[in-house]
Amino acid sequence: MCERCQEICPQCFEPPLERRGLNLDHDINRVRKDEVTKMTDWETCAAVERIPGRVSGVWVFAGTRIPLLALYENLACGATIKEFVEWFPGVDEQQVRAVLEHEAKALRVAVAR
Repeated sequence: MCERCQEICPQCFEPPLERRGLNLDHDINRVRKDEVTKMTDWETCAAVERIPGRVSGVWVFAGTRIPLLALYENLACGATIKEFVEWFPGVDEQQVRAVLEHEAKALRVAVAR
């Protein structure tokens, strides 16, 4: 839950979530939506899709309108994969794991360069 809006916030895509002692400001250190996908080539990840004109053309979980940014922000706030899947109907654990594995692979390749 967005601390400022007190509801699911379209700016940060946060579901109801206890902060677990984290004191995160709504506007500070937010990752810009377009930066989440710049470092990784998502074209080869079947768990995600990007459709121009849909959700502003950002990468989303396949078959949903849930942006990848929602996953990263919720994990950063302390959510578990199980919680994320419960909070975002339409996304399953296999999709989340595929995204995280794809990202990890991309990071290993980048580090090896």
